[in-house]
Amino acid sequence: MSDLNKRCLDSWHRFMPEYEIKEWNESNSPLGDTYSQRAQAKEYWSKLSNQVRLHALHKEGGVYLDTDVEMIKSLNPLLHHKCFLGFQVEEEQIDWINTAVLGAQPGHEFLKRSMELTQKLFESSGRFPRSPALSTRLLKEMGLEKYGLQEIDEVTIYPVEYFYPYSWNGKFSPDCVKENTYCIHYWEGTWLRKERSRVLERLRMIRGKVRTLVSRRQ
Repeated sequence: MSDLNKRCLDSWHRFMPEYEIKEWNESNSPLGDTYSQRAQAKEYWSKLSNQVRLHALHKEGGVYLDTDVEMIKSLNPLLHHKCFLGFQVEEEQIDWINTAVLGAQPGHEFLKRSMELTQKLFESSGRFPRSPALSTRLLKEMGLEKYGLQEIDEVTIYPVEYFYPYSWNGKFSPDCVKENTYCIHYWEGTWLRKERSRVLERLRMIRGKVRTLVSRRQ
């Protein structure tokens, strides 16, 4: 684990000490389907983690964070949403939405539809869909047409400054952190190389107690 990952994980503990941090790996993830088996065979760990994060959230609820996401304040004020994620850029493009920060109640329909679309696209093309492109496509099918804070079928989409205050091809500066910024995604790019470990080390789940999470959303 890189020094950046360690710093980010430390920030999760510091700003959200009441949360449980759960790791999902080969011992507790459903890896028997063709998609997962093919991803493991090719050592496409980021593609495998894309599907496992959806399964984990759908099963237990909570908030998924990539390990290069540093918290700067608690996500508690957002837990009243049934599902939330954010734009990674303002201008419309194929990768408009990102899932490095993704929160949802267990069993949420968006998660189910995301898993189904992942399998459908893989089976029809043999290719592994990118998570941002898949989420963008699905949300457009649900009615997404413009940039900005909005809710579509119980999915809340936040502007870039909330989770992605600087672009993947930009450079971090303290000036990019705004009043509404909850965390900083550092675009570490671990998906660009094959990892040696078979353990899905970068896939972790931050989740509060389910009862607490649900009660805040009622």
